[in-house]
Amino acid sequence: MYLVIGATEMVGAHLVSALLHLGQSVRATRCKGDLPEYTRHILSFYTGDYEGQFNEIEWVDADYDDIESLQDAMKGTSTVFCCKIPKLCHGHNIDANVQEIKNILAAAQEQNVENFFYLSSYHALGD
Repeated sequence: MYLVIGATEMVGAHLVSALLHLGQSVRATRCKGDLPEYTRHILSFYTGDYEGQFNEIEWVDADYDDIESLQDAMKGTSTVFCCKIPKLCHGHNIDANVQEIKNILAAAQEQNVENFFYLSSYHALGD
């Protein structure tokens, strides 16, 4: 079982599509403000059965500030892909983003996740 954190964002949605295409089981986090419809839209680029593939995703609610919810999301997964894009908007600063990543890593360590990958397109945007 693979867990994709940030599956409703650009990199994560394409990764989910690739994993499903390979026949892998995928769990994806859904956090406050996330739009799973975006993931469905990305799936439609790759297959005519995007609804079927979308329904194969096991969606779990998570909160980046709640390590327990992240641990629950990671239960039974061997590999976690963190594709979360840092939010740099009013009221959400870089320190909050750093703490969220620390929480994700702490949860992965607590759940004995074998493989952890951090992928983000954020830095591709530049300053």
